[in-house]
Amino acid sequence: MNDLIEFLTQNPICFFATTEKGKPRVRPIGFQFFENGKFFFITSNQKEMWRQITETPYVEFSSVSKDMTTLRVRGDVAFSDDIKKKEKALLKSPSAQKIYKSAENPQLELLYVHSGEAIIFDLPGNKKKALNF
Repeated sequence: MNDLIEFLTQNPICFFATTEKGKPRVRPIGFQFFENGKFFFITSNQKEMWRQITETPYVEFSSVSKDMTTLRVRGDVAFSDDIKKKEKALLKSPSAQKIYKSAENPQLELLYVHSGEAIIFDLPGNKKKALNF
């Protein structure tokens, strides 16, 4: 698991896929942190992404390094109201701090991906590591 966290720390911009009416929707999002088997991200409850996740709480996200090593993670999604974790996420994202101002902002949503699988593979598609979390 440490390999995955190190990879995401070095390559924090992920492409996050949700579904809407059975069709994929993908957007970039910044990885915030990993804790207790959960990958944490933040979004707004005013965005389509939030609505899509509440309707279908299963996602896939990926990130790629400069050498084209790719991480792909998929799993169930849940939300957390934990203010301490929201504060931790905001500390990792100056742009989110400008938008939300405070962990107590009612629009700020902390989501996490759990109960899934992760795969790291190289450009030809060779699996380097695969695990369930």
